[in-house]
Amino acid sequence: MEILTWGTGGNSGTATYLTRSTTPELLINTKINSEWSGWKKLADLWFVENTLTVSDNLDLLPSGVRTIWSGETAQALGLPDNLMHTITTERWGLSAGIQTAKARGVTTVKVLRRQLLSGGWSAWKDVSPWYDTTALSSSDNLDDLTSGVRTVWSGTVAEALGLPAVALGVVTTVRWGASAAVQTYETRALEVATYKRALLSGGWTSWQKQGGNAGGGGTSVPVSKSSGFKTVPLSLTSGNGGSGNSPISASVAYPMNWNAPITRWRMVMRDGNPRFGIGKSNRITITDLRANGVSLLSSATTPGDGSFWMSPWFTGKPQGSLSFSYSAQLEPIAQVGGGTINGSAATSMPFEMWVEAEVPAYVPVIAVLGDSNSCGVGTSVPVHDSYLSVYCRRIGALPVHYSASGDSWAGWENPNQHKWTRWSHLDAVDAVLLMLGSNDMGSGTLEAAEAQRRFLAVAAIAEDLISPIMHVGLLKPRNTNVGNYEVVRRLHNTWLKTKPGNVRDWHDLNSPVSADDDNILPQYNADGTHMNTAGHQRLSDAIVKVISINGHTIASPNGTMFRLAVDNAGALSAVAA
Repeated sequence: MEILTWGTGGNSGTATYLTRSTTPELLINTKINSEWSGWKKLADLWFVENTLTVSDNLDLLPSGVRTIWSGETAQALGLPDNLMHTITTERWGLSAGIQTAKARGVTTVKVLRRQLLSGGWSAWKDVSPWYDTTALSSSDNLDDLTSGVRTVWSGTVAEALGLPAVALGVVTTVRWGASAAVQTYETRALEVATYKRALLSGGWTSWQKQGGNAGGGGTSVPVSKSSGFKTVPLSLTSGNGGSGNSPISASVAYPMNWNAPITRWRMVMRDGNPRFGIGKSNRITITDLRANGVSLLSSATTPGDGSFWMSPWFTGKPQGSLSFSYSAQLEPIAQVGGGTINGSAATSMPFEMWVEAEVPAYVPVIAVLGDSNSCGVGTSVPVHDSYLSVYCRRIGALPVHYSASGDSWAGWENPNQHKWTRWSHLDAVDAVLLMLGSNDMGSGTLEAAEAQRRFLAVAAIAEDLISPIMHVGLLKPRNTNVGNYEVVRRLHNTWLKTKPGNVRDWHDLNSPVSADDDNILPQYNADGTHMNTAGHQRLSDAIVKVISINGHTIASPNGTMFRLAVDNAGALSAVAA
C-alpha cells in the first residue's frame, strides 16, 4: 500500500492498494477535507477514450487518460502544439485537478502540465525536461546542465563526470537562473544512496550524502570524489588542552612536507582553539608570507572578530616551510604544533591554522580522530612527526587531523561543535582512524561499559560526518597510570578487536611500543604518557593492514597504490594507480 497526503495536517491525499491474486486489481481511496471517499477499482475511474474531438472541453474532463489523434484537434482544444497528444486528467472534486499533455513529436516528446485551483485552470507549462531522461556522456559537464532529469548508464561515465559514487544513477538539476541551482544524484546500486550539491555565489559546493544518524537526526556528509579535484585541510597546528599563549609578535615558520601532488593551495588561520571552538577577538597583522622561501604576500590583516582569514590561492605545491612575521593585539592562544619561533625550535605554535590544498581526486586522504598522542605531542615536531603524518608520507596519502591534546570521547559527543563542523564545507576524507579513549580512562575511575558507550556514540557521528570507512587502533599503556586505567584499557582493546560500531578493521598500535602491555618501551618513551619521534615512526611502520580508501583506491602494506574499478557486468579489477 502507498499513501500520499498533503495540505494542512494531511487533510487531502490518495491511498493505493494492489491486490495479490491471479487477476490483480488496483484500488484507490481519495481523501478530501479529511474525509476518505472509500475504496474503488481504478479500472472504474480511469479509462482511455481514443478520440477527443473539437467539441470536447479539456476544462471539464473527468479523471482518466485520453488521446488526441490530430494536430488540428489539439489546437482547437487550446493546446499550443500542432501534434498528436495523450491527455491525463487527475481530479479531486470539481475545483482541484492536474492535467498533463504529452505531445508526440517527430524526434522527441514534449510534456505540458497545468493545474486547477480555486481561481480556475492555470496556463500550460512546459515540463519536458523532467521527462527527458537523456543519458549523459563522459564529455558532458555537470556544472552546465539546465533544469531536468538525466541518466547515467555506467560507472565509467559517473567517474568521468566527477559524480560522488561510481554507479549507475539519475541526475536531477533544478535551476534559478545562471547562478543558483540544486543538483541531486541518486544511485542505482546494491546500497542506494542520494547525494546533493548546490550552486551558490561562490560556485558549486561539494557533494553531500543525504541521511545519517548523527545526533539522532538526519544529516548530510561530504563525500569523496572519484574524479576531478578535491580540497583537503592539511593541519599545521592542532587543538591544545592547556591555557598557554604565544608571543604577541614574532617571526614563525611551520614545516610542510606532503607526499602527494597539490595543484593549488591557500593558508587559513585565526587566533582560536579548535578543541573548544574558541575564536578569540584578536586582529593580527601578517607580513612577508613565504612558502618554500618564495615571497607570496607582503602584508595582510585578519578580521578582529575571531573569524578565519584566508590567503589568496597560490599555484603549485607548498613544500619546505610556511613562514611569516606577525603582530597581534593580544597574545595568541598556543596550539600543538612544531616549527620555529624567532628562529628557535618550538613544539607549541600560535594560531588555529591549516593549508587548504586542491589535489587530484585519486589522492587518498586519511583522517585521525584522536588526542595528544595523535597530534604528535612528545615528538620533536608535533603534527608533522605524528604517526599518521609519517604514515601518509610513506604511502602517498594526505593526513587530516581531527585531534586535540587532552581530548576524549566524552568531548566529541555533540555533533554541532566547531571541531566537527569546521571542515564540513570541504570534500570528505576517504577513511578515518578512531584513536580517542586514553583521556577518558585517564581518571582511573571509568568503567569498561561506559568506555564502550562513549566509543559507539562518537563512532556513529564520525561515520556520518567524517567517513563511513572507519578503522581503530589499540591503545598503548601509560607508565604513570592511576586507578583502573590499565584494566579498562586492556578490556577496551579486546573489545575493539571485535570491530564494533561498523568499524572495518583494527590495527595494533600498542605492542610495537610496549613489550609488556604495561609500560612504553624506553626507546619510544617521551614522558610516560606520550611517545617520542621514534615511537611515532614505530607506530607508522606498524600500520601493515590494507586500509580501504573510498572503495576505489587501496594502499597495500608496502605503500603501493591500486585503483579499483567495477565494469558494467559487475566484475572487479585492480590496476596500479
